[in-house]
Amino acid sequence: MRRYAIRAMFVPAVLAIVALTTPSVLADETGAIEGTVVGEVTGKPIADVLVVAYWYCPVQVALLNQGYRRTGADGRYLIDDLPERDGYYVKFSGERSGYQTEWYDDWHDVDNLMLHMLTSVEVTAGSVVDGIDAALTDESSSPPPPPPPPPSGTFSDDDGSVFEADIEWMAEEGITKGCNPPANDRFCPDGVVTRGQMAAFLVRALGLVADLDDPFTDDDASIFEADVERLAAAGITKGCNPPMNDRFCPDGVVTRGQMAAFLVRALGYAGVGAGDLFADDDDSIFANDIDRLGTAGVTKGCNPPTNDRFCPTGHVTRAQMAAFLHRALG
Repeated sequence: MRRYAIRAMFVPAVLAIVALTTPSVLADETGAIEGTVVGEVTGKPIADVLVVAYWYCPVQVALLNQGYRRTGADGRYLIDDLPERDGYYVKFSGERSGYQTEWYDDWHDVDNLMLHMLTSVEVTAGSVVDGIDAALTDESSSPPPPPPPPPSGTFSDDDGSVFEADIEWMAEEGITKGCNPPANDRFCPDGVVTRGQMAAFLVRALGLVADLDDPFTDDDASIFEADVERLAAAGITKGCNPPMNDRFCPDGVVTRGQMAAFLVRALGYAGVGAGDLFADDDDSIFANDIDRLGTAGVTKGCNPPTNDRFCPTGHVTRAQMAAFLHRALG
């Protein structure tokens, strides 16, 4: 599919079809996303497309609407006043203009949304991210989508996932039991991994049995307390509040950098190869762990096919965790 990145002046935020104008200066603490929407076949701008910027909230495990605009006569839009953060996902709804809906970048199956398959957008305060474009398909020229295949495998919600084989491996090895007890017929591949869940995954994967007597003060009410204590006994975790490290933060969300540290300690990786394998981890305290993980072939990066970035502050999804463990132990 052809992609377009047409540079033009900004469309005002108030009206859908108006003359072009230049936006006001962005507030210091917010940024903006802009782009152009065209027809896939004609390449011509599409007006009145609803463009919505969502942010993935790991606490609620949900996509939250952060702002929206409709495209103008030139197909341009500008969504401003967006808080500075990573993990924005942009949806283009073209039904009102006779076009299909899709997510950036080129994800059409809106009824089977897979967050890990979407391209996220990072917004920096005081700046505008341009080129968040879409080429929509005319609804009249598209055949109806085929019916979804029947569920297969252990879980019903990972069919079609690029990580399905990794998830099946985890289930066969007894490392995961599912995400919806007592039925446990779902895996929740796009759900984020908490530190407590990480402890359980690693304890089951490595067969850890020795434990310490209550090394942390904040896990007594956690269903993962026994796993956390075994992880501490193995030296895989040091805590979450240095230098005291008397807390584990079991409900905290695991970042990719933290995950690298967990796996490096758990599997004893020491080689860093040529070093500096990724361009975006130089300022991370986990840079050495990330290089060791890359040298061991456990991680390939976060921006295929280039894969020159690791995204150390990005959150680890359950499906990604399955892939990391499968590469390391499978």
